[in-house]
Amino acid sequence: MEVRIMTIDVLQAAKYLAKRSKWEYSNLELHKILYIAHMIYLGDERYPLLEAKFEAWNYGPVIPYLYYH
Repeated sequence: MEVRIMTIDVLQAAKYLAKRSKWEYSNLELHKILYIAHMIYLGDERYPLLEAKFEAWNYGPVIPYLYYH
């Protein structure tokens, strides 16, 4: 039995989290939540959760594409 692993689009994940928080998360909070979720999933499943690369910025991990969107 083959298991197909699919990653989530970053914009879809961010929009989902923003809606759940009633659009109250800051850009920094949103990125940190996505990073933590991505790392936990990667550790458990050995596959990435998000289709993006995080960069180390001064205040924490950031996906530049999402940050400027």
